[in-house]
Amino acid sequence: MSQTKQPGIEDYLRMARRRAGLIAVVMILAPLASFAYSRGLDERWEGSVDVFISTGSDARGNAAVLGGSPFPDRALATQATLARSPEVLRRMIGNDAAGEFGLEGLVAASSVEPTAGSDILRFSFEAGRAGVAQRLAHAYAGAFIEFRSSVSERQLDVSIARTRRSIARIDPEKEPELLLGLRQQLTEMRGQRAIGIGGANLVKSEIGPVKIQPNPTHAALIGLLGGAALAALATLFFEALDRRVRGSGEAAVLLGAPPLAALPHRPRELRGPHLSIASDRASETARAVRLMRVNVGFALDERQAETVLVTGADFRAGTTTAICELAAALAMGRRRVALVDMNVRRPDVHNYFQIDPLVGIGEVLGGSVSLGEALVEVKVPSSEGRRGGLVVLPARPGAFAIELGMDPRIEQLLGELEQSAEIVLIDSPPILEEPDTLALAHSADGVIVVVRSGGAHRESLIATRRQLGSASAKLLGFIETDAPSLAEDVAPLDPAALARFGG
Repeated sequence: MSQTKQPGIEDYLRMARRRAGLIAVVMILAPLASFAYSRGLDERWEGSVDVFISTGSDARGNAAVLGGSPFPDRALATQATLARSPEVLRRMIGNDAAGEFGLEGLVAASSVEPTAGSDILRFSFEAGRAGVAQRLAHAYAGAFIEFRSSVSERQLDVSIARTRRSIARIDPEKEPELLLGLRQQLTEMRGQRAIGIGGANLVKSEIGPVKIQPNPTHAALIGLLGGAALAALATLFFEALDRRVRGSGEAAVLLGAPPLAALPHRPRELRGPHLSIASDRASETARAVRLMRVNVGFALDERQAETVLVTGADFRAGTTTAICELAAALAMGRRRVALVDMNVRRPDVHNYFQIDPLVGIGEVLGGSVSLGEALVEVKVPSSEGRRGGLVVLPARPGAFAIELGMDPRIEQLLGELEQSAEIVLIDSPPILEEPDTLALAHSADGVIVVVRSGGAHRESLIATRRQLGSASAKLLGFIETDAPSLAEDVAPLDPAALARFGG
């Protein structure tokens, strides 16, 4: 059972090329939309103030109350959490500029962040005016410093009172040294209380203010990154919805057959006398046709096939182009080839070789003319003087639509052609759209399916393979038309490759 190939970088690049228009639109509109949206926003400014925090126990036991810790990073984080407490923010409400915010507004507009690698907290505040933002950032930092000072003072008052009670209980004659120590400690705490040590100091009164919105340039960059992500998701989404076959590798898995050729697109005006293999032998198309000749010739010899039906996955597959190029290439390779146009409802072989048929297959089957009278010899370049050659049995436009699959004279006609030609190629309608083709596929020695790159649907190839299997037809391989380039999946066949895909 075939395993699905996981997409690689080249597959994603091909997806991007296929969806280049969508990606371009998203990548342009997303930054423009972000830019326009940012321009419409009200102005917002951010003021910032830095405060140095002493994280040690410099206030004689105050560290425990103020969140001190033997781990400086944890102590600073604790101080930042304390700074966000409602008690600190309520101290700002008395400020004239802060009155319009309220407690919830102050919480939303303010922030405190530890500065990495230091003992500094950065207090920030956002407001609609630059001066207000800076004043409130300064007020926020001041409220925190006051909060720390008040906590220090309360703790020192408690410590001083406790020390006084201890001194009063000591007998000076029995414990003079302890009394002396307590008195010295009391003196130090009174000194600290007098100077108001709180362990927090303003180190920078102004950093900014900085305008944070609108910032169209920053918004456009964010929009560009978001647009890239959105374009990638949209590309994957539309690729998942797209049921068309992408490349010969996927077609090989769906059909269970090897790729025989990948023919690049050729305008109709280059057909006829300007056969790809003869017009420019160095062109990519000519190389692809030569590779098709090698692969098809090998498959025919390996299967001992003389009569080959060439059909398409749909009417837009380019079956006639592929079979005419193949017939000419085989004839130039010293093969005697007969090409029969059995697409009687939509004949096109005569247009490719610029034949004006007065009679065709319909008249031969009807008995009004012989096979020899209806055959047209096509002068293929470089075939003169060689053993090979090409004859065409066209279908006359406007003739009666014969039910080819039901006509018992078809086998007789093909038998006569096999006597004079080494290879008989049959141009037929798609199997899924004309039931006659299935009967012809059963009679032929082998079948080649033509698949248009980016045009055939996965369901069509699966159904084509199923129909061919039900008719016990021998699928030799497939030809990809309108290929973007000479596909890497297409290489000269060998017996191992044929055995891997064959049945």
